[in-house]
Amino acid sequence: MTQPDAPTPFDVPLPLDDQELPARPYLQDGAPSAGYARGADTSKAGERARAGNQSKVLLLARQSGRHGITGKEAAHLIGKPESTTAQACLSVLHMEGLVLRLTGSRRGHKIYVTPEHLDGRATEARGFHGRTECPHCGGAL
Repeated sequence: MTQPDAPTPFDVPLPLDDQELPARPYLQDGAPSAGYARGADTSKAGERARAGNQSKVLLLARQSGRHGITGKEAAHLIGKPESTTAQACLSVLHMEGLVLRLTGSRRGHKIYVTPEHLDGRATEARGFHGRTECPHCGGAL
């Protein structure tokens, strides 16, 4: 007798405390600079896909607890092991403050945890590899 498939983490609705996903840290004066046109059907589909991917990765980060999760681990768990989608999601979630990047690494990959699982460990600053100003214009990141 076979057992029914166990529910995956993605079968459970993700409570986001009214957090709006997808997070878009690259907004300038309210206009997205992520390379898509407002209102286009393909842009709306892209927004839904980004929101879904970010929700999955955030849920995995929450479920990983104090151990945390790397981009590579998240990529395998969301079924996109050859993709950079999970790492991009972690980077965006980090920039939005929904996950924190620890200073250490696991198997050469940065570890991300949710704020409730930080436990006083050292983190890296949000932004571009700890930089606080743009290398091109000198503006604050």
